[in-house]
Amino acid sequence: MEKLLSTNPGMLGEGLTLKEKQYTFTDGSRLDLLLYDAGTDQVIVVEIKKGHVGREALTQIKHYMKWCKQELGYSKIKGIIVCPGILPYFESELLAAKTDNVFVRTYGWRLDINGGTTGG
Repeated sequence: MEKLLSTNPGMLGEGLTLKEKQYTFTDGSRLDLLLYDAGTDQVIVVEIKKGHVGREALTQIKHYMKWCKQELGYSKIKGIIVCPGILPYFESELLAAKTDNVFVRTYGWRLDINGGTTGG
């Protein structure tokens, strides 16, 4: 997923470009992707998770966003957590994180059959 998004950042939004991949802060923490949106002059911290997420993912991305501000000097920062889904107990908390400029994007495979006919 990281390779796919780093080579195709536009999948997360039109006009996004890759700024950094696996950036390590001075505290030793490392974000997955740092993107740039020239249209809004905003950096986007992307954290990719293999499983369903809860509060820990939200805490982690907020940590990276804080470090982008303190260590890298960015003022306009957005966070995107990319994952297969949200653990039910934390769904309202993660969806409410929009107020902190943190968003969740889900991925997965889905079979969708529309208008198909069965017949002989």
